[in-house]
Amino acid sequence: MGQSLVHRPAPNPAPFILAWPKIRSSSGTRQKGVILFFTLIALVVMSLAAIALVRSVDTSISISGNAAFKQATVQTGDAGIEIAAAALPGIVLASAEQNIANQYFALEQPVDATGLPTTINWGTVPCRDTAGTVVSCGDNSLYRIQYVIDRLCGGTLPVTNILENCVAKNPLDDGSKKNNAPQFTTSTKVYYRATVRVQGPRNATSIIQGTLGL
Repeated sequence: MGQSLVHRPAPNPAPFILAWPKIRSSSGTRQKGVILFFTLIALVVMSLAAIALVRSVDTSISISGNAAFKQATVQTGDAGIEIAAAALPGIVLASAEQNIANQYFALEQPVDATGLPTTINWGTVPCRDTAGTVVSCGDNSLYRIQYVIDRLCGGTLPVTNILENCVAKNPLDDGSKKNNAPQFTTSTKVYYRATVRVQGPRNATSIIQGTLGL
């Protein structure tokens, strides 16, 4: 018998696939790093702004407090004028023509450009509270009042002609203008200058002046 040939189709060759190496993009990582960088900068800026705000608030509070203490010393100065006015009659009665150290000058004192007597040494003037009681000048918790009075008179001591040498008010004759009617004569009023210094907390200090007549 003869052999028959069977034709079988050749197998298809396996497809050739070219595999390129995978390259991971770093753009996403870079974006995350940039975002983190700017976030940190923003946090730093916000922190600095918060610190500046706190300091600004503290400064404002401090300034407001200082202004309040300053205003309080000015108001307390009125009490100082009243204390000086209450002491004046006794001073004049005891020593009208003589100086009293750290309290009274019998003649008007020279002043500086602000109108304050240049002869006052506040370091030796006693301190008082609003009731007139002598207190320590070093007690910063109190409002401390100091006052010095000078008589508005010129010339030399003793002053013999008050009307010519002093700031004074002439006597007034009152009463009926009829003949032989009684007449009333007032005494001469001499004027004094009271210089008051008030010290309070936080080194708040005010100086005020008033004119007193007696």
